[in-house]
Amino acid sequence: DEDAGGGGGGGTGSREDDSDDDDGSDDERRSAALVALLKRARAASLLDADTGVAFVCESVSRAAAASVSRRVKDESDENNPSKKEEASDELEETDVSRAFIDGKYPVDEAALARATVCRDRATRKEALELLCVDGKRSSAPGQSELRLLRRALPAAMRGESAAFRNALGTMIRMLLGRIKSGQTRCAAALRAKARLGARATSGSEKRAESDLDLDLDLEKRTKAAELCAEFTEWLVRLALASAYPGAPYERKYMALDVLNAVAETWGVGRVSDDVGRVSDEATSSSKNGIDLALARAERLERSPYRVCLGADVTTALLGALVDSWDKLRVAAFTLLARHPPPLAGVTSADEFGARARWALDLLRSPRVRESDAAALLMRLLLRKYAVDLGWDVTLSPEPKATAANATKRTKGETAARLLGTMCDLIEVECSKAETDLVSACKQSLAHGALLATRYVLAEIDFNAGPCDKLKAALARLLSLLNRVTGVALSSIASPDGALLGTAAGELEPDRLGGGSGQGAAAAAAAA
Repeated sequence: DEDAGGGGGGGTGSREDDSDDDDGSDDERRSAALVALLKRARAASLLDADTGVAFVCESVSRAAAASVSRRVKDESDENNPSKKEEASDELEETDVSRAFIDGKYPVDEAALARATVCRDRATRKEALELLCVDGKRSSAPGQSELRLLRRALPAAMRGESAAFRNALGTMIRMLLGRIKSGQTRCAAALRAKARLGARATSGSEKRAESDLDLDLDLEKRTKAAELCAEFTEWLVRLALASAYPGAPYERKYMALDVLNAVAETWGVGRVSDDVGRVSDEATSSSKNGIDLALARAERLERSPYRVCLGADVTTALLGALVDSWDKLRVAAFTLLARHPPPLAGVTSADEFGARARWALDLLRSPRVRESDAAALLMRLLLRKYAVDLGWDVTLSPEPKATAANATKRTKGETAARLLGTMCDLIEVECSKAETDLVSACKQSLAHGALLATRYVLAEIDFNAGPCDKLKAALARLLSLLNRVTGVALSSIASPDGALLGTAAGELEPDRLGGGSGQGAAAAAAAA
């Protein structure tokens, strides 16, 4: 009996668990159905244009209210045929209008929130697409959409599949485009108001009621745009917090992709935040309406990426630039390439020399992933300082830079100097290989220098015009390539495998590699 009772109790518990699972599945199915319905309703313009997905439009709400009222009245008439003449307005008021807010029917936000964190990947994707994407690309997201996105994005940043991460990146770009369009229009309206306000003040004319209505509408749009600005600033902070050292690849890649999306939409902005502080002070002070309108417009036009231009974020991005994942390296390079020269934290020749020495140490690693990361880092340094700033940069025998006056130097001459610097580096590595092939192989032979040269060639403008120095540098590069190929073929073509006479244990591949190099690279970047 005890066993039977125990079995019965277990059966009851399993039935309760099954009922809980069924309830959870029903909630997920309802949320998925609501998302699909709202997407169709938005495509048919049945949602309220001012609030996004928060409310159904007023005409549909009125029609629904009338339909429900008629049904309630019919049911009450059937149940109480003697009270036909008393039934209706009170029932309509209590049972129907109670669900409406300002004459519009609200959408169940809790069901939408469940859909954004649903176990089903397709439902999550559809819910995020509903919140981020709108057929009218100029329509700014509403307050409920921003509130739901703040709740859903921290979990969605670590997407479990590449397809979901790519789709999320596309949706965020479309969302940022909507926000930027709304902010630009609102800032233009505020500046127009400031100009018109100055004229009206000088003319001391009475304001009509229509002008007051326009001011109320502009104030409403401005507050919505400021909420969007706060959301983008929060999004940037979320991305920076997700790019912490040791973060999972999925989260870190999405963080860099979000930062790239913000930089693509608004640009990187200015290094100094003085303009931002002045605008905030103007907004909080009791200045006249003209100054306040200009200050609010200026805040809406500011790039939310400007907080990423400091030395701490630059150092973190340099650490991501030498990560073991190819996509992370490319995303970090793309971000740093957008920063204005000189990079924060690398403003002097000594600081440049320290970064260049770090890059050269990684460039000579026998591991391809480390030499590839170092080649990207070298490309970034040469682009920012040799090409953009016109510094005289040398990499051999020791890296150093001189902040020279390059105003009179043409693009062709700058390209020739840059290519000559890379040829010097290749020649040093090739000379080492010709002298002692085993020691050269411990330092990657010359493939690190060749890979860096390949990347640097992408930064050279070959359409800048004819230049004899550039032609001579290219001819020297071709001769060095033949020389390096000859050194490699002399050992590869040997019948007994290069005739090195060296055991595998004597090569000591970890002496310069040092594992993946991420920890050492991050420590060197922080120093």
